[in-house]
Amino acid sequence: MPDLRFEYTYLRNIRRHVHVEHVKPPTQSGAAEKNESDEAARETEVVRVAWGNVLWITVKEQVLGPLVQGLLWGALRWYFIPAAAIFGQNFRAWWERGNALASRRRGDRQSIDGVRNLVFPRAS
Repeated sequence: MPDLRFEYTYLRNIRRHVHVEHVKPPTQSGAAEKNESDEAARETEVVRVAWGNVLWITVKEQVLGPLVQGLLWGALRWYFIPAAAIFGQNFRAWWERGNALASRRRGDRQSIDGVRNLVFPRAS
């Protein structure tokens, strides 16, 4: 699916480097009477393009932009995944220390036992 936002942005960026001029042909002094529609039909367009600027905008938006974005995501991934793994290890160790401490306080009963006893009381 094409990204139409790119097309709008690209056309807006190159608009200032593309110039369209409407040129009328030179009139002849001895010409017979002409009506305005004939003159409008003979009008031509001259398009001037600053190709160097258009090429730079195209390379910048199609090559350099995605390249820089990919490099940033790669660098983020390069540093984030090991940091996330270290954080996960530290979190698990912290959780186990807290769980071991809590189980000593409960006398090696699981924390769900209190809920079970509340919902399903044992007949004594």
